[in-house]
Amino acid sequence: MFSKLSGNIAEQLIENGTVDVENKEIYVYGIEQLFILIMNIVTTLIIGLCFGMLWQSIIFMLIYLPLRSFAGGYHASTVLRCYVVGIILSVIFLSINKCIPDASTIIIAMTVIASLIILLLAPVETSNKPLDQLELSMYKKRTRIILLSDICIITILLAFDLNSIALCIGVALMVLSFMVVLGKRINSKIIN
Repeated sequence: MFSKLSGNIAEQLIENGTVDVENKEIYVYGIEQLFILIMNIVTTLIIGLCFGMLWQSIIFMLIYLPLRSFAGGYHASTVLRCYVVGIILSVIFLSINKCIPDASTIIIAMTVIASLIILLLAPVETSNKPLDQLELSMYKKRTRIILLSDICIITILLAFDLNSIALCIGVALMVLSFMVVLGKRINSKIIN
């Protein structure tokens, strides 16, 4: 999707002496991933605006993206599928936030269930990105640190009766736990 543009930018970086020619493929890939991330963020913000839930979309990304990068989960086989899945997740997240009351008991239950799933199953590796023992250990540790931070934030928000924000974080954790379960199931089928 962005490969030609990424290639042109990498060529420019090589011509300027910023990067070495032997690392061109790595830079093309990295630049392409950056464009995809930007496109997904912009789309999520637009969807949030359409739902009248911009701040909720921002919270979703702030919670979901860092945790997802270490916890892993389902990965689509193409960039287009990844983009579509991202749109679907944003719509699901916003719809759930509109439908679920922001009662403390619901938020706590969601957070506990999602956290247990993430703690038990993450990190989820893929066939494209298998992890060695050191990486598994590091990803697991980082997942736990980020998750614990999110739980602390939810606790503080609930203590100050900021339930609508806590609900957003709880729902983001539920969406991530779903992606972790889905990734674990699909990857186990591929491996077996």
